Amino acid sequence: MKKVLTDHIILVLILLLVLLPVVAGLAVQKEASSDRLEDVDQYLEIICSQIRRSYARSAGDWDAFEEEVLLLPLWNSALGSLIILDDDLQMIFPNASGVKEGYRELAGELAQAIQHGAVKPRSFFKAADKTAYRIMLEELYQNNSRVRYMIAFVNIDSIVGMIFPLTGKLMIITAVFSALLLLLLYIFIRSIISSVNSLDTEFKRIGAGDLSAIAVPYFQRDTEKLRTTVNDLLEQLQLVINQQKTMIRSVNHYLRNRLTVIDGYAQGLETGIFTPEEASKKIILENATIKEILYNLSYKSFVEEKLFSKSREKIFLADEVEECFARYHHLAELENISLSMEIEDYSIAVSGIRSLMEIVTGNLVSNAIRYADKTVTVSVAETDEKVVIRVEDDGPEISEKDMENLFEPLYKGPGGNMGIGLVVARDAAGCMDGTLAAANRPEGGAVFTVTFPRLKKISVR
Repeated sequence: MKKVLTDHIILVLILLLVLLPVVAGLAVQKEASSDRLEDVDQYLEIICSQIRRSYARSAGDWDAFEEEVLLLPLWNSALGSLIILDDDLQMIFPNASGVKEGYRELAGELAQAIQHGAVKPRSFFKAADKTAYRIMLEELYQNNSRVRYMIAFVNIDSIVGMIFPLTGKLMIITAVFSALLLLLLYIFIRSIISSVNSLDTEFKRIGAGDLSAIAVPYFQRDTEKLRTTVNDLLEQLQLVINQQKTMIRSVNHYLRNRLTVIDGYAQGLETGIFTPEEASKKIILENATIKEILYNLSYKSFVEEKLFSKSREKIFLADEVEECFARYHHLAELENISLSMEIEDYSIAVSGIRSLMEIVTGNLVSNAIRYADKTVTVSVAETDEKVVIRVEDDGPEISEKDMENLFEPLYKGPGGNMGIGLVVARDAAGCMDGTLAAANRPEGGAVFTVTFPRLKKISVR
């Protein structure tokens, strides 16, 4: 089907290119004829103008008028001629015997056409012998004058004879040029078809699961650009697939370890190796870790694919921090960490999505609890343009290497879980026009700063 369609396209192009010389020749001929016709009309106007002046100077004296017209070098030239008729539509000029006989038949036909109103002041006239003329008719009538009509005319066939040789040569040149163009076009089209067929084969291979790059370069610039773009996409796709595989392996390994720890403490509790207090504390901590990992994994795709509701609401940050502390209070107690909140104004609010805000605050607070020595502090403040949430801990500082890779997926620092919590928090903040940054505190520990656009205060509680 594709081959038949391609052959039809090529056939149409061939027909168009074959017709091109003819069309071009006709167009040039028409243009040249039009230009020549304008020249003829200008020449005839010159003849008529000269005759009018001579006629005016003669003041009706035919002999004087005839003598002056005979002196003009243009009345019987190769380009134009002149016939004058009297009141009876008889030819009175030219009147020399030899010349008069040559014009008699044409003059009679013109007189008959004038009598029937078939000749306009400026028109074409076809004689009985099929000769075509361009004529300019003017009535020069005065009392006591023999002159009635002046007819200046030019043989159009002679002009066409000058145009056709030039048009023929041009048509030959155009035909040769079209043949060369056709050959080049055919080669170009076949090259494009070959490239398209090759790309079709490559895309089928990619669709079947082979994500290797398209190796063979293409001659056409646009096709080569497409190949480069596809290879870049394949590279990115392969990177994402490798990240997913790495994440699955890491999650599997990490969860198996956590379940092994829980199983070990459960057996130790049964055999009396651990006290109920020791075993329950460890099992609760490991269970919280597993829940946090599963929570972040589910929300990672949730945030990346933007599956959340796009409708925003006004979120009071003091309420959000209190609810977050309530969710992580038990975990903080098990780790002997104190949770502290510093808020200047309880009316500070942002325009956000509640589920995403819970991801941001929850991940930052749980991360701070994991690394803190004694205290985790969350503060909320606002400036003229921004609202700032700071989550600080008094644990170890973040190393230079960890700081560079902190928000890279699956990068896990000392004591970290899976390396996705901070990434999810950053992406969730970004979905609400916010940013997330990390730094070390001068007095020790780390601080994570979330910045949102400021929202106008709504009410004061």
